[in-house]
Amino acid sequence: MRWLTLALLIPALAGCGYSPGPRHGAGQRHGGDALHPVTIVRDHFHAGETATLRLRNPLAEPAGYNACTWTLERREADGWQTAPHEDERVCTMELRTLAAGESASPRFRFDERLPAGRYRLRLVLHALESDTREIRYSESFRIE
Repeated sequence: MRWLTLALLIPALAGCGYSPGPRHGAGQRHGGDALHPVTIVRDHFHAGETATLRLRNPLAEPAGYNACTWTLERREADGWQTAPHEDERVCTMELRTLAAGESASPRFRFDERLPAGRYRLRLVLHALESDTREIRYSESFRIE
């Protein structure tokens, strides 16, 4: 039993790159909206950089999210396509919750091998009271 407790506790302590941050939009590029609840502080990054994001719950009820399951998408001529992305984080698949209108500051590291281009993050918000899942997107940004 002791080994099971340790096996569950160590990944939980490692987290998914979550960092509690400011709960206001000071210095943010945009305030986010219902379709784009993830605010990107800058509009460009270099491959290999880590971005601190601002995730705001735009729903009228508590929502859950897991930053480990976010998908990076790249703008192509025919639309947005999933970008190959190696992620070295330890992921506990922990569902984090936000009250309606509440914000958090998860971090996301961009793979060093990403080609230059326009990207966005795709995420799923789980509306906890209505038990529905909604796909949402970040604002787009450049990787140089």
